[in-house]
Amino acid sequence: MIWLLVISFFLDSYISTLINNNSLFNPIFSVVFIVLAYSSFNDKKKLLGCCLLLGLLYDMTFTQTLFLNVGIFIILGYVAILFNRYIPDNFFNKFILLNILIILYRTLTYIFLVLTLKLQFEFNILFQSIYRSIIINYIYFIIVTFILFIIEKKEKKYKNVHLFVKTIDKKKCL
Repeated sequence: MIWLLVISFFLDSYISTLINNNSLFNPIFSVVFIVLAYSSFNDKKKLLGCCLLLGLLYDMTFTQTLFLNVGIFIILGYVAILFNRYIPDNFFNKFILLNILIILYRTLTYIFLVLTLKLQFEFNILFQSIYRSIIINYIYFIIVTFILFIIEKKEKKYKNVHLFVKTIDKKKCL
């Protein structure tokens, strides 16, 4: 699943350079990673470690702030853990979690900017930021989920063939 973290981060970087601030799309693909990674990590500490790493990378690459995104990504990781503790893990619920995390990320970032830069809070700007992120992240989420489904299906098929071969070998020995 680390490959998804790397791809998500680099896509965030690459697409952010291609689009301008007034674009309809505002990617945060690393949030999609958090949503999809939870079900593959057995250890919650690994997910929080990845969130810490993503936050550091975001702070160094995008915002040049120290520990802002580290804190936000760790909060997103905890929200994902709590959400998955009480809600069944399926495609629809992951979609809901994606919405929650995008809204939370954009809201926390905007509140920080308003407080530190002494800007006037405008709900319209926050709302635009959220819906611009949701559109492109939905597309990315669906594509990655489909790819993960195909990979999982192939791995399951390979495991079944491997188990079948083991069973035949055991019968030969008997």
